[in-house]
Amino acid sequence: MRYVDLTLPTPQGNLACDEALLDLCESGEEREILRFWQPTEHFVVLGYSSRISDEVNLASCDAYGIPVLRRPSGGGAVLQGPGCLSYALVLSIQEAGPLRNISGTNRRAPIR
Repeated sequence: MRYVDLTLPTPQGNLACDEALLDLCESGEEREILRFWQPTEHFVVLGYSSRISDEVNLASCDAYGIPVLRRPSGGGAVLQGPGCLSYALVLSIQEAGPLRNISGTNRRAPIR
């Protein structure tokens, strides 16, 4: 697994970097990657299928100058900012393996 500790200057750049790392793995150029980064400013990020109107108060984000962005993976809205540790984990998963989808992964995750 390749480890990457890289924070880019903008939220948009960091999300684009995460997507580029995913593309590298999907193309076969890399196998697995773990990247850590810390935002330098506040922003809201939504999953690819989230509805902005359901999850974000756009008027408040506008008033405070908080960008609202979208990531290529799923999940709900998250407010990120300085002091938050963010990560991207890209794993090689066999098509027939137990981790081939989110449901299978959640069933295998230890509950503590």
